[in-house]
Amino acid sequence: MPRAGGIYSAPPGTTAAPNTTIESAKYNALVADLVDDANNARPVAAGGSGSTTAVGGNDNFNTYSSDMLSAATVNLANATGTIVNVTGTVTITALGTVAAGAERVLIFAGILTLTHNASSLILPTGANITTAAGDVATMRSKGGGNWVCVGYQRANGKPLVVNVDDTFTVTSTDAGAAAAPVVDAYRNSASPAASDAIGLFNLTGKDSADNKTTYAALAGTILDPTNGSEDGRAALRTIVAGTEADRLRVEVGVYTPDATGGDKGAGTVNATAVYQNGARVSGAPDVVLEDQKASGTSGGTGVSTTWTTRDLNTEVRDPSGLCTLATNQFTMTVDGWVEWSTPVYATGMLSRLWNVTDGVLVSMGAAARADSSPNSGDQSMGGGPIVAGKAYAIQYFLSSSGSNRLGLAGSQGIEVYTRVKFWRIA
Repeated sequence: MPRAGGIYSAPPGTTAAPNTTIESAKYNALVADLVDDANNARPVAAGGSGSTTAVGGNDNFNTYSSDMLSAATVNLANATGTIVNVTGTVTITALGTVAAGAERVLIFAGILTLTHNASSLILPTGANITTAAGDVATMRSKGGGNWVCVGYQRANGKPLVVNVDDTFTVTSTDAGAAAAPVVDAYRNSASPAASDAIGLFNLTGKDSADNKTTYAALAGTILDPTNGSEDGRAALRTIVAGTEADRLRVEVGVYTPDATGGDKGAGTVNATAVYQNGARVSGAPDVVLEDQKASGTSGGTGVSTTWTTRDLNTEVRDPSGLCTLATNQFTMTVDGWVEWSTPVYATGMLSRLWNVTDGVLVSMGAAARADSSPNSGDQSMGGGPIVAGKAYAIQYFLSSSGSNRLGLAGSQGIEVYTRVKFWRIA
């Protein structure tokens, strides 16, 4: 059959001339040639499939192109086949102009970025894709230089991360009582170990500088991977003052990370404080302040019949940094409640909580009366509310001053006189 490069040419001597007898042999040769051409595989270049079978024809339509180098625009109109090996690492933003409906299969030789565009390069995640060697993308032309990725297969078999607008729903149609939709985050590690992270669900948003920020998260951790005695932890995280950290942990019991002793066992909740309707429920004080003096040193002689500030010189407890103590005055960073006790020896005494900032009385303590013949001691105690940012002092009013009036030394160690306990309510 006289085809060269897929182009048909009539046999020589078959072109008719006017007023010339047609030779039967040449005519028959032309007809036989046309019949032969019609009954054999027509080359792709001549509009055929190049094969006498459907499979062979399909194979001929899906041929490998010569390699194409990555660039901002990889012009697939220049591809020599429908399967294109893309080399290089330059970011791709466009694929050139090909007739609408045409498909090209791209095989990536390395790492590069496919840039998502809602019109010209539509990707299945709705976001940029970073390729890996061996990844395969099937692209379909929409015409006019616009393309949509209709399939993407990772070389490692893992799925793309899919962005879902607004709502992600998992539905189960099973009517069984125990049936429920399941979302399974599986860390398939060959060597699981204690402290391995096994899952993280981030809740993110933007900050005022347009940065993507994780505001809250749920994290899972292996504590013990031993078969038959496995232990795990679920932790709720939040961001506070720009720092993300665990705020609540669930193991055998429930506890906050700053609680002394951590997990206290099944059925327990361990926290630094528990509140009911804004009021502290039991637990150690958030702040403890004391007037401490060297062993053998008394509380002092005191000042009679004049409201005077008692000494407070030591922060015994303040794990959250709520208190500033200076010149016998204390200032809290949060609202709360204080209770105090202050000693007296061999005379009568009143005590009060004084708002130094505003110059006003907050609350009075109970009157104390210590005998002077024979000498004895007593305590004045009271409580009152604290407002964040205000300075406060514990003040006393003595019936008379004299030796040891503000407390008798025990001489067995650090002497402790006035004590203030604070519980936060905010």
